[in-house]
Amino acid sequence: MPDLMRMYAPKGKQPVIKFFEGPGGIAMVFQDFATSLKPGSPYYRYSSRGWNDRKSMYVPKNYAALMKGKYENSKGYIISNKNVADARQKNVLHPNQYWKVIPKALDPFGYNITQRIYEGKVSFIDYNSNSAFIIENKKFAEFQKSIFMLFWDRLPNFEDEED
Repeated sequence: MPDLMRMYAPKGKQPVIKFFEGPGGIAMVFQDFATSLKPGSPYYRYSSRGWNDRKSMYVPKNYAALMKGKYENSKGYIISNKNVADARQKNVLHPNQYWKVIPKALDPFGYNITQRIYEGKVSFIDYNSNSAFIIENKKFAEFQKSIFMLFWDRLPNFEDEED
């Protein structure tokens, strides 16, 4: 039995996966981002439609205080559709956010899901089912960041996208 245990024991550090439900669970994902992001560290986000209209349900009350100095000193790279980007650009709160848009013909953002890559973690929020999860694994996060950047490099800048 000990030999079998050694044979099937995980090799190396295993990912940690945390699952959350409900608006309070989604708020915990926002809280994790705010407490994990180091000032000056970049973050990457696929931004879906429609969470902003229910922002008070999801964003913790202390979120702005936790993010103080982080948005100003960190670059955020965000891929979204034109509707979300237009709405966010009208309320620019964070000058270090850089947006690229998905051409309308390829827009997959009707799913209302957001993915964020930060500090060796990847979080997913499904606003339709009010559920979310975080994967804590540096290699997985680097892999997702690489895919994000491949996509980023091929998309038009926000200002260049046609209506």
